[in-house]
Amino acid sequence: MLNNPVELNNYLSSGTVKGMVIFTLAQEVLKNGGYIVVDEIENHFNKEIVTTLMRFFMDMKVNKHGGTLIFSTHYPELLDEYDRG
Repeated sequence: MLNNPVELNNYLSSGTVKGMVIFTLAQEVLKNGGYIVVDEIENHFNKEIVTTLMRFFMDMKVNKHGGTLIFSTHYPELLDEYDRG
């Protein structure tokens, strides 16, 4: 049992820690509205995890308070998830 969240870095991979942090923050933004900014969203994540996160923000049933995901990426194919019409 960990008493200090900082200790997670000693036991988990950087990708797992990043995922826990991002999905926890995203949950708050989806619940209450606001913004989440992620630099190089694809780092430490596979494409399915990234597209799932993006779809949460696009789904008005999940994102009832208009939370916004702002991210940078080196993979433009991630943008294919968005309707640019």
